[in-house]
Amino acid sequence: MVIHTRAPFTAAQLITKESAIQASLRSIKWKGDLLKPCLELDVPWHGVVVHRIPAAPLWVAWNGDGQDIWANLLQDNGILAENVKDVRILCQEEETELKEQLLLWLMFEDVNLVHQVLSDGVFLFGSWCRVSQYHHRKRRNCPQSSSTTPPE
Repeated sequence: MVIHTRAPFTAAQLITKESAIQASLRSIKWKGDLLKPCLELDVPWHGVVVHRIPAAPLWVAWNGDGQDIWANLLQDNGILAENVKDVRILCQEEETELKEQLLLWLMFEDVNLVHQVLSDGVFLFGSWCRVSQYHHRKRRNCPQSSSTTPPE
């Protein structure tokens, strides 16, 4: 869950309300983890798109526990799960079973890591994959999975 603030309030003020936030989440029967809130102060995220990922192993990893995605990013590319701020498969839901290759959207804070993957590409599920800068477009439906949450 992401909570944004609006002027005149700040994220630093919001973090002091941790117990109230958790109580509110419990009152609506929140099914996610009630972890200590993570405070991120106006740090921009940078998006990239990973192209030509083999669909079959990506779906197995996505619908399983998600560990294969993180293991591939770390072992083959040196990318730690904690450096990935968000990850999604980019496709229309009706096309998911028709495609042999898929696109993966990754968000990073570290601009140097973004430059690295843009110049080098990434190796995922036995294939070298081209990486391009993400450019925001009209929102499409894409499958969501909590299994892609980075391990602690």
